[in-house]
Amino acid sequence: MTDTEQIFRDGLDDAARKSPQMDPIELDEVIEQSRAESRTGSRSVTSGLLMAAAFVLIAGLGLGWWLSAAPGTGQRGLVAGPGDPTASSAPLIGPTWRLTEIGGKPAVFDASGGRGPDLTFSKKTISGTDGCNGLTGSYRLDGDKLKITDLISTLIGCDQSDALQKQQVAYGDNLNRSVRLAIDGSTLTLFDTSGTALLVFEAGSSPSPQNPTTVTTVQIRLQNESTLPMDDVAVTFADGKRVTYGSIAPGQRTSYEVAGEAYRYAYVGATIDGKERVLQPIDYVGETLLTPGRYTYVLTYTAGSLDLEFVTDQ
Repeated sequence: MTDTEQIFRDGLDDAARKSPQMDPIELDEVIEQSRAESRTGSRSVTSGLLMAAAFVLIAGLGLGWWLSAAPGTGQRGLVAGPGDPTASSAPLIGPTWRLTEIGGKPAVFDASGGRGPDLTFSKKTISGTDGCNGLTGSYRLDGDKLKITDLISTLIGCDQSDALQKQQVAYGDNLNRSVRLAIDGSTLTLFDTSGTALLVFEAGSSPSPQNPTTVTTVQIRLQNESTLPMDDVAVTFADGKRVTYGSIAPGQRTSYEVAGEAYRYAYVGATIDGKERVLQPIDYVGETLLTPGRYTYVLTYTAGSLDLEFVTDQ
């Protein structure tokens, strides 16, 4: 074995001893150590030393990165990030997260209307309702660090109690103040900078027994399962009632809106890719009117065709 090969091997052994403790590997230190072990004065050996030291540095960093990303060393088991469900936690994306606590107190619900605050995450956006108005926004997630931006809501006037109105305002404020999230089983909690729990949700759950929600109307939301945004989306139900849902980004869901007489499908109009698109039912022969509850019309747009899939939520 040549002197250069021996130096190279010694350098690797040194990196392997240091990396598990995540100690930094100093390039100058490795070079000086190598020079001390072999004093040949040859330009080729000096060049070899530099290459060996650089390789040792890269190898050490690579090993350190692998250790830091290895299962069990981070927080992957504590937070289910986008597309990252764990064995014991619900995935962040997919479920409708229904509010159960706000500011450390049980959430309040409108028993007559069946409305309650909820939140749904897609890959880059959030959507939901504050119990009256629909909410949309963007978010970024880095580990368990959360940043919600561009949060906007509709401006529907709802006949609500003082408690519901106060909760509606607090809900939006707390979403904007949230900087961290954690998922424990089917429970999602959002925290502020001090670590105080602002909002607590349950995945697809109904409100707690202390605050029952009785759905007495037909409520329908829309979901855009296309790759293109849908603008000016409106649904006209069988009795002629027209409900405007506005713009729906790809993968986004709207808030629930009270429908008229509704079936498993309806007339849907939208602007997609700059053109007006329409889903026109021929008739409702053989169909049965929907009973009070919550439903989703899942919209897809492919090759110029707007289609609808019906889903029962509650």
